[in-house]
Amino acid sequence: MADFTEHKITQADLAGKGVEGLPDVPGLTVAEMQAKFDELVKEVVKEKYNALIDALNATDLEGHVIENSAGTDFAHRTKLAFSSNVLVVDDPENNRTYLTILPWSPTPEDLSAQSLTMLGYTKPESTSPIVAADNVSQAIGKLEKKADGIAENAEDILDLNSAVDDINVVHTFTIETTDWVANTDPNTSTDSPYVAVKTSTYYTADSRPTCQLYGATGGVPTLDEFTSIYMVRAIDFQAAGVTLYATDEPQSDLTLVAKGV
Repeated sequence: MADFTEHKITQADLAGKGVEGLPDVPGLTVAEMQAKFDELVKEVVKEKYNALIDALNATDLEGHVIENSAGTDFAHRTKLAFSSNVLVVDDPENNRTYLTILPWSPTPEDLSAQSLTMLGYTKPESTSPIVAADNVSQAIGKLEKKADGIAENAEDILDLNSAVDDINVVHTFTIETTDWVANTDPNTSTDSPYVAVKTSTYYTADSRPTCQLYGATGGVPTLDEFTSIYMVRAIDFQAAGVTLYATDEPQSDLTLVAKGV
């Protein structure tokens, strides 16, 4: 089957591209700085994406690729037809279709609810995987036992969902130039003579959200905004709000995006 691994974007492709790793004062012209912001998309993403499209077009794949148990591909067919004694089970998630040849061709009456009975059905005492040797009754018993365990752990699942919701919470703060004041804390003022405080009730002393600074509009920063972002050396999340520490007084409005609580 076709392999498109070579079209993945790797860390090596990203090396030396974009603004990551530039010094605090890049020493670039405006045109060079603008080119740096476009470098990742134009020189990495565009090239990889276009190459992948070309590779996909070259495969000319439609529908399923048929292979035997050894993984050997058969000639491609756009349509397959099966007789009535072939049970077809599709697995789109794994791009597989499973065929089972039945010893007879069942009629609608054979498969009716009145004809199918749960002979010898017993729910097992513990969970275990369904195996090929299980009959239908044994397989359904294992499924029911597994469902019992899921119901018993429903509270844990709800707690996990709540934790995931907390991780996905996003808060946005506008940091205006007028928010910056002289830092009077002797413990931090030497390295960070300017601070900006945004009050909030989102966090606690144990909060560790991920955060990122952007330009005033929340998009790609201008050169002046980029310079102001590099002045910010630390961001502290506390119960009273968010404190930003800067080595110089930023001269541009910024946007802080924090994800998680």
